[in-house]
This record gives sequence, structure tokens and C-alpha cells, in this order.
Amino acid sequence: MKRFIRTFFVVIGVFFTVLIVGAVAVAIKQRDDVETHLPDSLVLRLRMADSLQDTATPGTLFNPFAQTPLTVRQIVHSIDQASADDRVKGLVIDLKSGDYGLAQLQEIRAAVAHFRTTGKLTLLFADTLGDAPALGPYYLASAFEHVWLQPIGELAITGIG
Repeated sequence: MKRFIRTFFVVIGVFFTVLIVGAVAVAIKQRDDVETHLPDSLVLRLRMADSLQDTATPGTLFNPFAQTPLTVRQIVHSIDQASADDRVKGLVIDLKSGDYGLAQLQEIRAAVAHFRTTGKLTLLFADTLGDAPALGPYYLASAFEHVWLQPIGELAITGIG
């Protein structure tokens, strides 16, 4: 019986050792995959989800590698970095209709306005600017040099609220 218990714990120990070594190898591989070469000329394209988050939500125990949407801070930081990078020639935001807070849109709009002062192209693409009950998406669009709206999209001006 003692031999069985000892063998059992040895097998469990080996299993966890292999599991930990495998997890470290995956982490190292993912870190190496992040370091990629960027071209000399590029356009930053951001897709804004149906709603914006102020803080990042970590992965759960059952899905630790789930992709979470960008936070407002990450969007603003990306736009600010792109404005200082000479390789970035423009900014394109694909705005989906959704529930955006006015304060969130003000932060993003300020970052876009700063980006536009560098003389680079700014373009907003939206399916519609009329789904939301307020002018928030329209307010964001006012910071862009070009606004492309789907031909069947609607523009509803109902007031800021």
C-alpha cells in the first residue's frame, strides 16, 4: 500500500512538473510572437465595440485567454502613440452603433483632435449615426477630417443626453 501511495504522488509530481514547464514554454512563445516588424508606412485602424469599457476585464478561470475589447484608456493611448510615430500616416476608426458614454467619447475625441493636428489623415466609418438616443457618436465624428457613412445609414440629431 505504501508503494502505491508513493508511486501515486510521484506520478502527480511529474504531471504537475510537465504542466508548469509547458505553461512557461507557451508564455515564452507568446512573448516572442508579439515582437513583430512593422512596415515603414501604416494606418492605425481601430474597431470600436458595441460598448466601451473603462477598465480591462481579466480572463476567467475557465477562459484565461479570452480576448477583451479595448478600454478607453488603451484607445486613447494608441492614438497618442500613433500621433508621435512617423510611420503612421493616418487613423481609421470603424464605429459600431452601441451604448457609448459621453465622457468616453470626449476622451477619444480629444485624442483624435490631437492626432489631427499632426496633419495626418483621420477617417471615421460608421454604419449609422442614428441608432443611439443621443448625439455622442456624431460628436465623436466631428473631430474627423473625413466621415464615411453607409448609404442606407441614418443620421439622427436628437440632442446630447
